[in-house]
Amino acid sequence: MIIIEGAQGVGKTFLLSAVKQYPVYKFPYTGYFRDFLKRFPDDTGHGSREAHHHTTGYDITLLSLNQQNLLSNNIIVDRGFISNIVFSIIEGRSTIEEGLQYIDWLDNAGYLKNIHIVWLRRAPGVIIPERNKDEWEFLHKEQGYKNQDDLYSTLIDYTAHRKNGPIIHEINNKFNEMDIMNFINVMNEINEGWLTLGLDSILEAGLYEIKLYNNNLNAIFSYFDKKNNIFTNGGEFWNPSEVSHYKKR
Repeated sequence: MIIIEGAQGVGKTFLLSAVKQYPVYKFPYTGYFRDFLKRFPDDTGHGSREAHHHTTGYDITLLSLNQQNLLSNNIIVDRGFISNIVFSIIEGRSTIEEGLQYIDWLDNAGYLKNIHIVWLRRAPGVIIPERNKDEWEFLHKEQGYKNQDDLYSTLIDYTAHRKNGPIIHEINNKFNEMDIMNFINVMNEINEGWLTLGLDSILEAGLYEIKLYNNNLNAIFSYFDKKNNIFTNGGEFWNPSEVSHYKKR
């Protein structure tokens, strides 16, 4: 399962609109909140433990289905458990300490296995246009974007270092064609089984297909023999630190 995470305005809709070949799921929280959880006209669920537990229930359902291989292959999810923790903290429904404990619980239960998180970030200098998507748009005002970015950074870093933590892919989005191409490449690589952990993470002997990207994002392929620790098929002069992706043959 691939989970797309990131603060408001990082361009999830912009990039996901370019990925037509994979199913994308978005939890219909807004509609349910408006019809069942909203307590007064301007309510956004601030301080609502009911809204908090509603989103954690969704997390656990989705992650357990993935753990049991009951979802379609490589489904893309628009926002997941990290976003639910971030906005629960911002809206005063829970605390950062509770969020970290929740991540530990998910990890110990094995729910973070077989997951890729694609973390979208705004590239420096990108100006976010005004939006009016839903009643939570006010959360990005003033220092809102920075507060969200800081929480995502803390929570994703913590998640990445759990025992069974997911693989993290970070993309800085400048809202241009190159970023669309990069995003599509990441989606394809995950679906094709490519890993991005570096050659020093390979523990099992065998032959691995490897690749790196040049400045134009064109892929160059070769092979790595882990048993003998040598490159073959044109990769003899590669620096191991340059290798960005690998998968076992």
